[in-house]
Amino acid sequence: LEEKRTLHKYSLSLKKFQKLSLPIQRRVIRRGAEILEPRARGLSFERLEEALEVWRLQRKGPRDLGFGLSIGVNKQELFIRKSGSLSP
Repeated sequence: LEEKRTLHKYSLSLKKFQKLSLPIQRRVIRRGAEILEPRARGLSFERLEEALEVWRLQRKGPRDLGFGLSIGVNKQELFIRKSGSLSP
């Protein structure tokens, strides 16, 4: 999986993500969130499912994940972005 990481952003290809199985898609989202914010380990299943719907193009984004993170789609790139806010 070709992922890109910076201090404030985690991203990957929409096409590659769509080829993954559902459990792996969930793990990719959770891992990307935890890379940017270790406290995101506490990401609720409901937020994870909302994020999954955004990345599967079933719901408009960006969406707030909590922990100062948002998730969205920009053209053919999926991303999790860290904002300046540290509140969950």
